[in-house]
Amino acid sequence: MAEETYYDVVAYPPGSYRQSHPDRLATLATLLGMDVAPVGACRVLEVGCGDGSNLIPMAVGLPGSEFFGVDLAAAPIARGNAVIAAAGLGNVRLEALDLMAFPEDAGTFDYIVAHGFCSWVPDFVRKKLWEVIDRHLAPNGVAYASYNAYPAAHLRNAVRDMMTFHAAQLGTPSTERAAVGREFLGALGGVAKGPDVWKQVLAFESERLGKQRMDVISHDEMGAFYNSFRFAEIVAESGLQYVAESSLRRLLAPLDAELTKAVDGFGATDLIAREQYLDFLEFRSFRETVFCRKQVPLDRDGVRGRVRNLYLASPLENDGPGAGGATKFRDSQTGGVIQTNHPDVVRILKRLGACWPSAVAFADLPDAVEPICQLVAAGLVELRTHPLVPPRVLGRMPVASPLARVQLASGTRTTNLLHKMVELNTAEARNMVCLLDGRSSKGALETACAGIRGGVDGVLDALYRHGLLMG
Repeated sequence: MAEETYYDVVAYPPGSYRQSHPDRLATLATLLGMDVAPVGACRVLEVGCGDGSNLIPMAVGLPGSEFFGVDLAAAPIARGNAVIAAAGLGNVRLEALDLMAFPEDAGTFDYIVAHGFCSWVPDFVRKKLWEVIDRHLAPNGVAYASYNAYPAAHLRNAVRDMMTFHAAQLGTPSTERAAVGREFLGALGGVAKGPDVWKQVLAFESERLGKQRMDVISHDEMGAFYNSFRFAEIVAESGLQYVAESSLRRLLAPLDAELTKAVDGFGATDLIAREQYLDFLEFRSFRETVFCRKQVPLDRDGVRGRVRNLYLASPLENDGPGAGGATKFRDSQTGGVIQTNHPDVVRILKRLGACWPSAVAFADLPDAVEPICQLVAAGLVELRTHPLVPPRVLGRMPVASPLARVQLASGTRTTNLLHKMVELNTAEARNMVCLLDGRSSKGALETACAGIRGGVDGVLDALYRHGLLMG
């Protein structure tokens, strides 16, 4: 039986991380020329899965795949398994397990995820992670790990050191250290002397932590372990090949000319050195790095052309004519507006907006690679290897995500099929989700929507665009 940990005492807030989803990892790998396992039929391991709030939604959206999560803390594992049982999921399991005793017969995994793990465990446990990946990652598999990164982590390390010192001086109980530490940092910034740059650092970090939840600070900033690394150090220690950071925008956006000139001037001759110099120049504090085995060939020159092998999705909706004959599109999520008179882009965005949150294969769209890459780099179009959300069939009564039905029965937030957190603030909308279990009659839905503008069809359309309906 796993020993009790601080995560058993103070729960880490549930969350899902789109950047760790197997589809994001597969998309990055595909762009770099890898032949990866289809995410609809793959095996996924998450190390340090907590209560499964990152892993369970993956299993809901990819029912043909198998998911396994491990964590040392037993209490969050128990909570996650209760959710799995309530949602009736048979393709995901969580186990309270010391990574040092990871079963050798666990088989291979196409995708291995370790989010928020490397920087918050002892060195020997982090090194064990790389051993587990080496033994259990499929030949063409993809791994993801996030960690605190230098140079910006130097500042965070200094702030953590001061907060933990102060809490220890007061004999503060572990469950109260976050509040005491944050209050101390704010007070320190108000009276600190010395160079202006130090006052600015204290003010910056105090503002950053002021936006954080106490339970996050308790673990992320003031836990027992808090390690930071240079990017090049992690790559060397992993024994793996660097693929990319888990950001499509970073992969497809051209690097700033001034940064490129600076890196060239420092004499960086290989990819790892260039990335490390960029961390220094951009003052990076956190990395979300994607790896594969060293023997896998990667092609970084043909990235843009491989967009043709993927699906496209966008929340942009046709908003009528714009200035100078352009067509205006409004982002249904942010409210932002763009205009374009590029005929292929107009046709593509109209098609994508009409089927959001599902996706369309590039092969079914006009061949406009460069404009699409620019839209992806701007964060206006998503690339996927899988639709993630089934196309809606009008006239057919949909079924809501079983996870959404469980989570919205007792709360206002859930993770949707796009692996994003969604909040439904109205009881009527939450009730509608819970009714969409495949058994409720149209009459029951009409009763639930009585008095709501748009009626059943309007509510169903909104829930579908929120990514909560399985077709």
